[in-house]
Amino acid sequence: PVKNLLSKGSTNSKTAKNSLETFILYLAPERQNSKGVNLCPKASKGCAAACLYTAGRGKFTNVKKSRINKSEYYINDKKTFINQLSKELIKQNKKIAIRLNGTSDQDFISIIKKYNNLDLLNDKQFRNLVFYDYTAILGKIKKYINTSYSLTLSRKEDNEQDILQALKLGGNVAAVF
Repeated sequence: PVKNLLSKGSTNSKTAKNSLETFILYLAPERQNSKGVNLCPKASKGCAAACLYTAGRGKFTNVKKSRINKSEYYINDKKTFINQLSKELIKQNKKIAIRLNGTSDQDFISIIKKYNNLDLLNDKQFRNLVFYDYTAILGKIKKYINTSYSLTLSRKEDNEQDILQALKLGGNVAAVF
């Protein structure tokens, strides 16, 4: 197990500027784990090349190792990992922002509901948590479009049709440039 799954966003130059204190779950992206499990199922070549995994503090060996350890924990003992993540979310008793996919693209909202029957978006115990993420998965945008989970579809070199659909639905889109 890992001591803390959620990292303080104050260590991230972008989220340090947020008006709300922010916590982020950082995993190793794509197949950067011992079992080759893809934690970013829609990653394209361009997406992988521009990934923020090694940006900022991510360039340090200890940070990479921590992200890989968390990924290994998630892949090898998903139930215990999800239990720990749920406990870390439950103990938050003030209004904060939560990004569950700092360097991955999993549907943790749904996974936590499946394993722990906790509805992060509707249960009163999570009312102080503001969930947001970036994703390359149009299906997640469609699934959460009219909920409190704020998702932004990431523009890549190969998803123009997905971008157009997301915009048509009223979704948010971001492009790296």
